[in-house]
Amino acid sequence: MNSFKGILRIFIKSAIICFSITFVMAIVNLIMGIHIGLRYYFMMATVLTVCLSSGLVLLNSRRLFAARPKVIKKVKRAPVKKTQVSHTRVQRRKIS
Repeated sequence: MNSFKGILRIFIKSAIICFSITFVMAIVNLIMGIHIGLRYYFMMATVLTVCLSSGLVLLNSRRLFAARPKVIKKVKRAPVKKTQVSHTRVQRRKIS
């Protein structure tokens, strides 16, 4: 499901980019006096969107379709308190 979201994001971003480029191109052509049919611009925008989104999916295929790494939580153990051992020597009495 996560890869589908990534592909959908790529498709939406590429559609926005391609339609904005096509819109700017149409305005520039109108200013310069070149008249092209509106269907041509729509066809060009859809073809550019399909090409750009498929290219981006192929480029990011490893990141999109790779298996997600398992997150292993390390359990931190409580520190073990060491008991203090006295190192003083106890002298024993000699019994004679």
